[in-house]
Amino acid sequence: MNLSFMDDMKIAHKGLHDLSKAIPENTLISIKEAMDKGYSIEIDVHLTKDNKIVVIHDDNLLAMTGVNKKVKELTYSEISKYNIKNSNEKIPLLEEILTLVDGKVMIFIELKTYYNVGPLEKELVKLLDKYDGKFAVQSFNPFAVRWFRRNRPEYIRGLLSCGFDFDKYNFIKRVILRNLWLIGVAKPHFVSYEISDLNDKKVKKIRSKNVKLIGWTIENKEMYEKALKLCDGIVFEKLTTF
Repeated sequence: MNLSFMDDMKIAHKGLHDLSKAIPENTLISIKEAMDKGYSIEIDVHLTKDNKIVVIHDDNLLAMTGVNKKVKELTYSEISKYNIKNSNEKIPLLEEILTLVDGKVMIFIELKTYYNVGPLEKELVKLLDKYDGKFAVQSFNPFAVRWFRRNRPEYIRGLLSCGFDFDKYNFIKRVILRNLWLIGVAKPHFVSYEISDLNDKKVKKIRSKNVKLIGWTIENKEMYEKALKLCDGIVFEKLTTF
């Protein structure tokens, strides 16, 4: 698959957001801000109780709305009652984002599939099979990426990784994921790796697989300059100039 169009691509992390200006992340308004500047966008998706795909980073509404409830335990109708903090924005459906973007920029869709691979993926392809525009699916879960390799091999797919310096996974799982030991399971077209944990050894391993390399999340000039030397494209946070 020829992904040369991704070279030097700049991808706005959760859109161009700034909560102090009432522009929350992963919303229609943050996506429009990014589109207006010609940036590609990265968004996160979860599945609701009634199998709707919503665009939100966490599996809980707490950080965005102040309501301590799980996305999977609510219907979309219930979720749509809550405003995002410091704004009048709502948590959008992926379908709304796709309608807004309408092929104008590329969308990178991160599936928050932690354990149960299949339900979110199956609902997602119902939308993406009908979408006329460039997109990629990506996940930290190699088995979620493998699902697309097996069921939608024509989709551009990416494997996300980082240092995994947190307690969500046990030590063995963190070692496996940070070292990309399951890259052969996923067989991604690109790897998106946290720039602060990216070194020459990891770059060499990724390049040996003949895949594109994206660095995330670029937050300052120093990180950007490092990414320029190592990566094909970048995911950035709130930056407006390079």
